Amino acid sequence: MKMPNFLDAPEILPLPNLQTYSSISFVLLSCAVYYAFQVSSEPNWKFKELFNNYYDLHDQQQQEHFVHQAKSSAPIGDADSQNVSISKVENSEKTMPIVVNDTMQIPFFEKLMTHFQSSPSSKEFITNHSLLLNVVYVMVREPLCVWILINMCCCLMILLGKFIQKIVFGELRSAEQRLIKNKFWNFLLYKFIFVFSVINVQSMEELLIWCVWFSIIGFMYILALLCKERFSVMVYSPSVSKWNHFKLLSLLVSILVSTTPLFFISFIVGMHTSYSIGIFLLSEILLLLSRTLHSLILYLVHLLDLSRESIWEMKTSVIYYIDLIFDLTILIIDFCHHLHMLFWANIILSVSSLVILIQLQVIFTEMIRRIRKHNNYLKVINLMEQKFPIAAQEELSDENNDCAICWDRMEQARKLPCNHYFHTTCLRSWLEQDTSCPTCRHSLRDTDANVSNSSGEYLNGTMRQNNTRFFHFDGPRYARWLPTVSLEVTSPVVLDINLNARLNSNENSPELAQQQIQHMGQQVLEWFPQFSLTSILEDLNYTHSIEHTIENILDGRLNQSRSIDNIESPNEND
Repeated sequence: MKMPNFLDAPEILPLPNLQTYSSISFVLLSCAVYYAFQVSSEPNWKFKELFNNYYDLHDQQQQEHFVHQAKSSAPIGDADSQNVSISKVENSEKTMPIVVNDTMQIPFFEKLMTHFQSSPSSKEFITNHSLLLNVVYVMVREPLCVWILINMCCCLMILLGKFIQKIVFGELRSAEQRLIKNKFWNFLLYKFIFVFSVINVQSMEELLIWCVWFSIIGFMYILALLCKERFSVMVYSPSVSKWNHFKLLSLLVSILVSTTPLFFISFIVGMHTSYSIGIFLLSEILLLLSRTLHSLILYLVHLLDLSRESIWEMKTSVIYYIDLIFDLTILIIDFCHHLHMLFWANIILSVSSLVILIQLQVIFTEMIRRIRKHNNYLKVINLMEQKFPIAAQEELSDENNDCAICWDRMEQARKLPCNHYFHTTCLRSWLEQDTSCPTCRHSLRDTDANVSNSSGEYLNGTMRQNNTRFFHFDGPRYARWLPTVSLEVTSPVVLDINLNARLNSNENSPELAQQQIQHMGQQVLEWFPQFSLTSILEDLNYTHSIEHTIENILDGRLNQSRSIDNIESPNEND
């Protein structure tokens, strides 16, 4: 009998569904409340007297302060008034209990006392709600009750999220489910490091507060990611009802509005505890706000485009700069947030610091990649403005008035040297990936040497990036709760033989170009073994493109030949 792997425990054990989990959570909460009520009802429970002692001590301090002021303001010769003040102080010292329970030394409890004593109606509130305060105090002080409260907060968040999913999203797609799972475990890992390594919580009250805070932030963060993922699907959907747009837009606005009270909470906590803690809270809110605002603005741009009768050719540029601004903003905030965690907590020599350093390296690399991509974008724009003029209206005849990239009609287009016309935005997106004409594959770098410097630099970088190896660990294959991890390793060898634009970069090296064509011919021969290698290579020498050669094969322009004598390389004939 095969022994089960411990990683398969979540798969083997019958985990409860949402209804069972909710019932268990409510039962545990009821037991915790009943336990707290029983403890606070014992005769030796003096929580109410603890409040009264605190107020008596506070009143005594105020009385001594007033007596000191009266004594200092009284005339020097007025001994009777001074004796009266001293006797009052002595009597108060005899009657007032100065010793307070050790629980008063707890910072959380002291802040609670300070908050209550500053309110005029606090004594009346304590008198009317003494039972409630007793129960809350016991549940906050007992570790088991604290974990039950944390579990109940998670249960309520899950129930609310399930309700929002049913109303707004409906049935989630498999990609959305994987996104939620991966982001949830990633969020949980980093917040665990933050709470126990950076903040280093020392009491159950602090742990409860941080768990509630991150539950709210994580809940809104997952909803914002779901909105962005669903929006990316709805953009390309041909028919989306207005009701679906309204639901998704309302959820984004609700998340955005919900961040307002969180801002006030972060400011209040920062002023009363520590500025660093306030900055930590504020960074989390700014990241959530930036992601939500990014999705909301993109959604509004999409709705504006749908309301227009004509084609909005500037839409791509607007979306590009919106993505650029928000991507860099989120990366900068996240980088500063992790840098603050690294130096504020003095965890330079620990495993947690290693995790934070790795995350800093990932964020910094992404920032550099985004800036380089923008520089290449500017080079492509300059290339188009200098080399590819805007076509006149007379040149846009009826038969070639459709863009070959997006298949929409062109009110304004740019003319290539090969007399093909494309939208400005479509051509710009194409030139970021390839430097040949989308229709005839004519090399656009032959127009001027500067073209190779602008787009060729990006293509060479893309060739190096594409020459990578991926190591993928599929966690859900072994257990549901394991995340999916992908590792990318880049090889220094630069060899890409798939596109005509990359073949043109080897025009000065005929041997390397011929090797590339030979390799391309072997690939086509694997797909179409009924054709001879000679005929495939002849067509590749003409088209310099696997795609065009395959099109010629499918259109019947190449003759089939099963003769072994014909399946030979041209180099052998030489």
